[in-house]
Amino acid sequence: MKLGLFSYKSGSLFNCDGGSVLAYQIHTKEWMNIKEACNYIDVSFNTFMKYREMGLKVSEIGGIKRVSKAEIDNFLKRNSH
Repeated sequence: MKLGLFSYKSGSLFNCDGGSVLAYQIHTKEWMNIKEACNYIDVSFNTFMKYREMGLKVSEIGGIKRVSKAEIDNFLKRNSH
């Protein structure tokens, strides 16, 4: 089903080039929650926790955790071989 520039396929919205709207929103957000961050880099929660142990910085204010896209990108660059 077409919805303007978007189409609806099996429970998800996709933009006109076939990319998921949710994926687009995550890739354009500067600050993400942990679940969004896992989706952004396509890793499991456990792997994300290992990355934190390796030095990935997560901000926590009042029990709410957020991680910046720039921090994730820089962490991956620093730890790529």
